[in-house]
Parts: sequence; C-alpha cells; structure tokens
Amino acid sequence: MRKPRSTYKSCSDLPLHNFIQVLVHDKKEMLYNRPNKAWYKSADLQKIWDDIFLEYIEESGDSKSKGMLQLLMDISVISNKLEIIQNCVTLLSNISDVKDYQPTINVLKTFGFRYQFTNETLYSDLNRTVKSARSLIIQRDQLKSQLSDVNKNESEKATEKDYFVHLANISESIGFAINPKETTVMQYIGYLSRFNLKIEQNERTVNT
Repeated sequence: MRKPRSTYKSCSDLPLHNFIQVLVHDKKEMLYNRPNKAWYKSADLQKIWDDIFLEYIEESGDSKSKGMLQLLMDISVISNKLEIIQNCVTLLSNISDVKDYQPTINVLKTFGFRYQFTNETLYSDLNRTVKSARSLIIQRDQLKSQLSDVNKNESEKATEKDYFVHLANISESIGFAINPKETTVMQYIGYLSRFNLKIEQNERTVNT
C-alpha cells in the first residue's frame, strides 16, 4: 500500500519561507517536507493548507483575515457534513435489512434527509439523499470561490518583497535577523506579537 508523501502539518513545523511561497504564489508543493519518490502517493495539499492557514489566522489574531476565517470554518463544516453523509450512504447501500442500522439512518435524518429508509424504500431514499446533498456541494463550491477571490485580492496587495520588507522591520525591532527558512510560522507569530506590542507601547509613549 502506497503511503502519502510526508508534509508539514501545522504552523509549528512549517517554515515561514514555505508559508510565504504558498500564500503569495500558491506553491502548495512547498507543503511537502521530503523529496518525492515513485512509491509515494500525493497528499491532499488543499486540505493541509486550509488547516494550516486556519491555525495561522486563529493564532495571529489578524483582523484582516477574519473574513477568511469564517469562510474556512463554513467550508470545513460543509465538507465534514458531506463526508459523514457519504459514509452513511455507502454503508447503507450494502445492507439487506435496516433493522440494525437505525443510528446511521438517524444521522441522515438529523441532517434533514427525512425519508422513510425502510427495506422497501431504502435504495430510492438513498438516491434522493445523494441528489439533495448536491445542494451542499454547490454551497461549498460557492464558498470556495469566495475564498479564492479573497486570497487573490490579498495576494495582489502583498508581494513576496512586501513580506521580506516586513520581516526586515520586525528583525530591526526585536534586535536580530529572522531567517524565514529557519523560522517556523508559529515562531513568526510570536515575533509579530512582540513587534506589534512594541509599536503600541511607542504610540502610547508619544501620546502621553
């Protein structure tokens, strides 16, 4: 069985350089942390990136990214719901008697698929469930499109050079150079917090 190619998993292990490359240039292949081999299978880079970026927004408290956070959360909720629906439908498609599968049927009913799900109607009800679930797929795709537009707008506002100028400013403020290839995203968030705190302190000093 082929194993997925190893990737970075979170802000705690992803180098800041890689983060910037994905954010600015959409180079999601930078999420891999080891060279490719013929026996590896591809990882779900979009999901990995969504999880890492969601963590970044939550940890950094970036007010500009609150809209992205809400979109990511909404997409995640719908994706999880679709996965559960798919698992339920797959399971029920391979049974001959619904008697012992009421908990699974109840899950579908909880999600709004209030069909009979009897032995006589099971397969037609499952087909109806799948058709109804397409509206969730459309809704998720619309949210992903919105997120893509937001990411595009953000990328247009900030270039790779902008990020490195920003890093130079933080480095000057905290007293040492930040190497983006040796600094994790989580460490950067810590430095950014110190930088912002120092700015706030200087502003209070000027205003007093």
